[in-house]
Amino acid sequence: MRRVLVLNRYRLASAAFHRWIGDAAELYLVNDSARTYRRAPDRDAIEAGYAQIVEVDDYLDDATVLPAARDLIARHGIDTVIAFSEYDVLRAARLRTEFGLAGQDVASAELFRDKLAMKRRAQTAGIPVVPFAPLGSSDDEVARLGYPLIVKPRHGADSQGVVVVRDASELARVTTALDDPTAYLAEQYVEHELLHTDGVVVDGELRFFEAWQWSQTLLASHQDASAPTVALTLDARDPRRADLRDLTRQALLALGAPPVTAFHVEFFATDHGLLLNEAASRIGGARIQPALRRIHGVDLAELTARCTVEPRAAVALPPPLAPAGGFLLVYGTPDGRTAAPATCPLPGVADYETTVPLAGGDTMNVAHPELVVSATAVGRSRDEVRSRLDDFNDWFVRSTTA
Repeated sequence: MRRVLVLNRYRLASAAFHRWIGDAAELYLVNDSARTYRRAPDRDAIEAGYAQIVEVDDYLDDATVLPAARDLIARHGIDTVIAFSEYDVLRAARLRTEFGLAGQDVASAELFRDKLAMKRRAQTAGIPVVPFAPLGSSDDEVARLGYPLIVKPRHGADSQGVVVVRDASELARVTTALDDPTAYLAEQYVEHELLHTDGVVVDGELRFFEAWQWSQTLLASHQDASAPTVALTLDARDPRRADLRDLTRQALLALGAPPVTAFHVEFFATDHGLLLNEAASRIGGARIQPALRRIHGVDLAELTARCTVEPRAAVALPPPLAPAGGFLLVYGTPDGRTAAPATCPLPGVADYETTVPLAGGDTMNVAHPELVVSATAVGRSRDEVRSRLDDFNDWFVRSTTA
């Protein structure tokens, strides 16, 4: 039986590896104590599902996570490491490389994390990308991109640390303020619609695939936190689905995706066609996961874990549960709002979460603390889903005391 180490910073209610692969593997867990299993209603089942659980207090610190993981691997002869969060992809790769384990290695993980290396590799493979240049390279190389520019960290995530630069003097100020300009890249600002794809690839085959369209870009949503961001699945007959599927597969191949991985790939839809923005060998964030469970009955973490443990096993996917679906996000902080409803009564809407204190004084255990409110919805069409999410936002604003 395989011995599997899981690095986990998600709620175990939505990352139930002990239920998904416990019969096929002996499981060990390094868990974020902020998401401690001890508060879970099924605590006893979780404890019984793992040979050993180690919880660490500062999960974002490699100095706490890696020693715990190394100890478990060395003492128990672990042969497989599973990790899905942005923080764990490179950690898991380092552990595999250090102990000679199969799976994504450091070179592959770095290529998916370093946006500059990623774009260079994709461009070499003939995949259209957003025009870019390393920050700190020659002024002429950056200036050729034109203004405005987007400056972003090479290893950033979720549009954090991304700034818009409108002229050469502003670029000079931004560059001077950075501790290490070479840790950033500049990109040409292009008008676009944000699309992304999510799924699981096994030996080059897209075992599961879904494509989405966003109402605004991530950068725009962070700049105007009060405006809700809505993501909707593309219609089955949308011709862009086939193009996105093909470009996703090309990008994963060019970037050396491991034999089994979840993926999240972002594209810009422009007047000149689709451009690759970024690709990740992990599960996408926001509310992608709960939305996919509502639309397809598919959990990307479960599917990836099962395929990792038994890659050649036939994994039957359920038929879709709804023709269309999506999710709504409002970034920011509660800003003094209190007394949010504990539940949402609207039809077709689920996975309601808010960081606003509830009417009874309690707070929710939310997946994303940077969101004021979020929810998923399904429907018979994209228009119905959008209407339900708009109604949800109106309901939340009316029902929350400022």
